[in-house]
Amino acid sequence: MTVLGKTLAFVNLLFSLAVGALALMVYTTNTNWKGGFEDAKKQIAVLTASSEAYKKEIQEEREKSAAALQAKDTEIQEAQVQIKNLQMKNDEQTKTLEAEKSKVTGLQATVNSLQDEARGRGLEVKKIEDEIKKLQSTNRTLNDQFLQARKDKTEAEITAKSIQYTNGQLVENIKTLEKKLEEQKAKGAPSRGTSALVKEDNPPAEDIEGRIKKADVGGWVTLSIGSDAGLAKGNTLEVFRLESGEGKYLGKVKVIDVKPNEAVAKPVSKMSGTLREGDHVASKVTVGGSH
Repeated sequence: MTVLGKTLAFVNLLFSLAVGALALMVYTTNTNWKGGFEDAKKQIAVLTASSEAYKKEIQEEREKSAAALQAKDTEIQEAQVQIKNLQMKNDEQTKTLEAEKSKVTGLQATVNSLQDEARGRGLEVKKIEDEIKKLQSTNRTLNDQFLQARKDKTEAEITAKSIQYTNGQLVENIKTLEKKLEEQKAKGAPSRGTSALVKEDNPPAEDIEGRIKKADVGGWVTLSIGSDAGLAKGNTLEVFRLESGEGKYLGKVKVIDVKPNEAVAKPVSKMSGTLREGDHVASKVTVGGSH
């Protein structure tokens, strides 16, 4: 039973006592008042005892209620402290969040700046790549010019050696002819002049080039070109060798036998090196062009 219920019960009890006392007075007036008084007295004692018991219960309930209220007050105070602490934490987190937002904004600005810088550098890289392509093109052109110059140099060296060798051969032939002329003069025979020397050099009418397919120890060689290329029996060809970009003039050979796709030749005079497979043969050697 609650305190309010017990209080109402106590009031009801007092009201009952008053009504009982009033009834007792009426009853005493109309009946034996002494006996009625004793009974009423007993009833009042019972009601008083009940009243004291109710008072005690009410006091206990009040004390329990006060204790419960005190506990609730303590809980409320603790809850208020927790709420205050949570509010402080929330304020701190809000400040931290604002600071992080500020950092993010700064970082975004930095990222935008870096992106702009990267785009600018991308344009610079494109320009550099274009310059590199131009330099590479120039380098290829210079390299081609260098290779052409080296080729021209090689051909010039071959031509110079060919001329030098031919001059040496002419000098030897002239000396031989002069000796023969002196011998013929001594014998009284007529001179044939230098016709033999002229006949010694007989290049093909067309500008042709080939290679040595086979060479034997006697100096005879098989050529990779024949009559289909314009070669004829009795033609002379210049022989040279290309090694590591350098040219070496070897001498002159004369065609002894010719077929459509090959020919056989032999050296006209002493060669400056042993002929071998892969050596080049040409009707003539020119500087800065093809054989």
